[in-house]
Amino acid sequence: MDGKRTLGRIALVGGLIGVELYLARGLTTRAAVPGYTATSSYSIAPPRAARVREVAATLGASVKAGDVIARLDTTDLDNELEIANAERRIAAAALVAETARLRRDSLTLTRRFSTYSERATADLASAEASARTAAAELGAVDAELVEQTDLVSKHLADASILRTLQLRRAALAKQVDAASNVLGVLRGNANAAKGRMGETEGDADDQLAPLQARLQAADLRISQLGRERDGLTLRAPADGVIDLLPLHAGDLAAPQTPVATLVAPDARRVVTCIPEARASGIEPGLEADITSTVDRVETTGEVESITGTIGPLPPRCQPPGSKVQLMGRVAIIALDQPAGGLPGQTQMVRFSARRRPRQRPVDPPPPAPPPPAAAASVDSPALLAVPRPLADDKLEPSGIVWMPVLDRFVMVSDDTGLRSGDGHPPWLYTMSAAGKLDPSPLVVAGVDELDDLESISADGADGMWVLASLSTSQRGKRPASRRRLAHLKIDKTGIVRADQVIDLGGMLDGSAPALRASLGVEDARLLDIEGMTSHGGALYLGLKAPLDGNGHAIIWKIATPAKLSAGDLAASGISRWATLAMTVEADGRSVPGGIADLMFWDDDTLVVSATSSGIDAKEQDGAIYVGRPAAGEIALRRIRTFPGLKPEGLARGPKDSIVVVFDRGNKPPMWLQLAESAMRAGAKP
Repeated sequence: MDGKRTLGRIALVGGLIGVELYLARGLTTRAAVPGYTATSSYSIAPPRAARVREVAATLGASVKAGDVIARLDTTDLDNELEIANAERRIAAAALVAETARLRRDSLTLTRRFSTYSERATADLASAEASARTAAAELGAVDAELVEQTDLVSKHLADASILRTLQLRRAALAKQVDAASNVLGVLRGNANAAKGRMGETEGDADDQLAPLQARLQAADLRISQLGRERDGLTLRAPADGVIDLLPLHAGDLAAPQTPVATLVAPDARRVVTCIPEARASGIEPGLEADITSTVDRVETTGEVESITGTIGPLPPRCQPPGSKVQLMGRVAIIALDQPAGGLPGQTQMVRFSARRRPRQRPVDPPPPAPPPPAAAASVDSPALLAVPRPLADDKLEPSGIVWMPVLDRFVMVSDDTGLRSGDGHPPWLYTMSAAGKLDPSPLVVAGVDELDDLESISADGADGMWVLASLSTSQRGKRPASRRRLAHLKIDKTGIVRADQVIDLGGMLDGSAPALRASLGVEDARLLDIEGMTSHGGALYLGLKAPLDGNGHAIIWKIATPAKLSAGDLAASGISRWATLAMTVEADGRSVPGGIADLMFWDDDTLVVSATSSGIDAKEQDGAIYVGRPAAGEIALRRIRTFPGLKPEGLARGPKDSIVVVFDRGNKPPMWLQLAESAMRAGAKP
């Protein structure tokens, strides 16, 4: 009995082995080996949990990139958006009301101070007139004393007259001395009244700052919710076939619970399973014939790559029902022509011992795409990599600096905030050395608004200077936020705070006409400062406009910037330091160039970017110049021209390259890295 059972078991094992050998015969001979069209799989899931409202695709359906796969319920987000919009309306109303109140208070104070100032001025004028009268009378008494003294000495006059005059003189002298003291007090009162009138604007800015910050936070929240709402309409990320639809209307989808799985074919490649017995005979470059098992369509290709070790073959290549796992290598076949059929369609592959003497034909190249974002190559303009959260920002690069303490470039924009919103929040932008912008702006604490920022410079330590253009807006206005020079510090937590906010435009307006004339800007309405750099403790400001009488650009030097904080423009040592002769092409003609930015590469090299000055050109070719810095007229040499681009910002990169950023208006911004050797070479168009 036991012998029969043993024989039965041996027969069963032998039969199983025979079946395995039969099933695997195609994998262990020189015959065709199985493969399948290569695929990529995408999980289509929402950015946040939501109920499925509608599934727009069907299982097995072919879809194109961008087709709607499902729509999710937006009720919760709509409610959040309604609340956020209501909070914004409340914040805006509070800001308007507070602005109106402060305006009324300011008007009342201004009138009060004006009345007080007028009264103090009148009192001062009256006291000065009385003092002049007393001084004149004292002079007359002194003269008469001299005359009477002479007459008394000659016995021609009575000595009593002399004593009367002496008493009169003593009284007048006391009156003159008292008038001098009174004049000092009255002058102090008049100056104090004028000073208080000028303080009302700054007080209002400080009081409005919290409400403005609240409104900006509401705008950011609305923008974020809007992007999340758009994300609840799920779209196909690529052309392909719907492989899984695990959810239905009413089910809960989430980032970890996808609504669908999309399989996208790689019609130019076939995954091929090479059995272990043939693994050593296959290598890259061998020709292959491929036949579809469905429609018998034949094509050719060659081995593009093959795994380097023996391992378990993919499940698709394992015999059905087998308990023995087949081993081998996986080869990728690059096809001469795209394969038809569905993703993952089975293909049979036969290999040839020949290597292909010619290269495979390829599809015609697609149209040239725009420059790649954040290209690593040097010397070619590339698009900045702008992340989606910044897509709604008014990002127009106007200046840039490398800050080692942040391991980032810090960039200023001449407009900030959301495209759909108003105001000019104090935002900076940070960017990696590879040209990838960080997803959130860097908010500057300690200041309410910074409008039309055009330049930024390191201060030689871990701080920065930022400067607005000081120009008038298109509406002819120049508010406080547009007149500011600010010094920023970075604390240990990474927060950037303005520790000095200087009304440089207001100081220039209030300066002596002779000082403004020496700077070359008698009419402040023409002023436009777009460049700034720090060197040797001094600040150098580059003017885009106005130019001097010879059509040359002007550089100012502020020898002691710390004096500006005390409100003393003259003591800061501001002066017209140098002039530059530059030209650019604008609307098809050569025009004088103004300074867009400047930087000291070292003590012997000044780098300047130039754009057209004083005209609103539709098209212009900006340029970069270099020269040896010195007071007076600086001789420059053009090293690069940028057709159709405006080089708005210059910086020295961490790897000693010249980094340039370009503002392209409504188009995506661009950047460029120039090797240091470009400064030594000749001009390049």
